[in-house]
Formats: sequence, structure tokens, C-alpha cells
Amino acid sequence: MFFPSLEGSVTDGRVLRDAIRKHGLKVPHGCYYLVDVGYTNCERFLVPFRG
Repeated sequence: MFFPSLEGSVTDGRVLRDAIRKHGLKVPHGCYYLVDVGYTNCERFLVPFRG
């Protein structure tokens, strides 16, 4: 994804929050997105176990 409003170096979490709030990213009910370890576990987004 490319978001022109996010310039420079930003954290993964900030990009995700922006995608949800400003761009309407929706996760269907009962589904989850598997995200990398740069994110934190939150509703409908799962981070794999490290180790």
C-alpha cells in the first residue's frame, strides 16, 4: 500500500491505523489478518508467536 499522507519513515502500526481510519480497511467478521512482528496483536489482527 502507498499512502501519500504518510511521508518518510513511519511505523507499521501507524500505517495500519491510517488504513483503518482514513481509508476504510475492514476485516470481515470472523476473519483475521496475519501480520508481521512489527505490529501488535489487536482486534482481528494476529501476530505470529516469536520463538
